[in-house]
Amino acid sequence: MGRYYNGDIEGKFWFGIQSSVCANQFGVKADTDDVASGFVYYHFTQDDLETVQEGLLHLFKIIGGVNMRKLDDFWEDCSGYNDQILKDGGVFEIWEDLQKPYTDFGVGEKIFNCLLVQDECNFWAEL
Repeated sequence: MGRYYNGDIEGKFWFGIQSSVCANQFGVKADTDDVASGFVYYHFTQDDLETVQEGLLHLFKIIGGVNMRKLDDFWEDCSGYNDQILKDGGVFEIWEDLQKPYTDFGVGEKIFNCLLVQDECNFWAEL
């Protein structure tokens, strides 16, 4: 069982790596008025596009272009992992330090792409 986010973008948070409020770093704070429901709500608009882009650039600088390419290539063909799979894939050494910014980048990228095609990006994140 895992935690999901659903709405204009959808996905599953990485267990033990990603926070349910990881999207806060892209300029919009989660609406926590209904936390008792077990969810927080995000509402991004075109006005947030630049801030989302800045958040992505910040994470990309942390990850680095070469490491981003290595991780993208590794995860393109991998649906599960352990230390040996990471070693065989040549990313074991970088995954430890970059797993959080890399997984958060994926959420930010979805938000950014959503805003490129529509005026708003709304979603619920499971706590």
